[in-house]
Amino acid sequence: MNPRAVRTCLKRTSCVHKSSVELIWGPPGTGKIKTVGVLLFELRKKNRRTLTCAPTNIAIMQVASRFLLLVEEMHEKESGSEGLFCNLGDILLFGNKRRLKVGDADKYIYLDYGNWKT
Repeated sequence: MNPRAVRTCLKRTSCVHKSSVELIWGPPGTGKIKTVGVLLFELRKKNRRTLTCAPTNIAIMQVASRFLLLVEEMHEKESGSEGLFCNLGDILLFGNKRRLKVGDADKYIYLDYGNWKT
C-alpha cells in the first residue's frame, strides 16, 4: 500500500471548486489493489461519492473484495458500535455476474438485474 498515493488523492478531494480524477498505476505486485481499497475506504468514511473502474473483471473483484475486507475489519475492531460505519446498500458492484464470479462475500453489493445479458 502506498500511503503517499492515498494522501495525495485525499488531499485533492478537499478542493471543492474543481473535480479531479486520479489514476493509480504500476507494474504487477506493487500494491495498487491495496492502495485503491484503502483509498475507497477513506473516501467512504468521508461520505465522498466515488466511481472505480478496472481493466478486468478480476481486478474490479479484487478491489471490491479488499474494500469489503476493510469494512469488515473496521466493524470487528469497533464491535461495540451499533453497526457498520456505512450501509452496504450504498456500495454498488455492477457487471455480468457470471463473468465477475460474484461470491457470497460480494453478493451484498452486487446490483442484480435478474436475467440481463451483456
